[in-house]
Amino acid sequence: MISNIRGLVKFTIKEKSFKKKDFLRFLKELREENSDFDLNIVLDNCRVHIGKDVKRISDKHNLNLIFNKPYSPHLNGIELYWAQCKQKFKQ
Repeated sequence: MISNIRGLVKFTIKEKSFKKKDFLRFLKELREENSDFDLNIVLDNCRVHIGKDVKRISDKHNLNLIFNKPYSPHLNGIELYWAQCKQKFKQ
């Protein structure tokens, strides 16, 4: 998660694929670690980001999920950040 006020707040790196259970855990931890803040989370439409269980967790933990237009990574700010990270690690 990147905050426009606090910068990089939280991230997770996994060796293998990121499953929905991993994403649900990430959302819960994100809320626990940021209990004093309103959280508006911009997401792409990746399969792990959608579904009834994600909606249930987001409602339970008062997370506002905002979904990007499908096939529009240029509108997702995190993509620019990851591109910079990838470039840095290639060096």
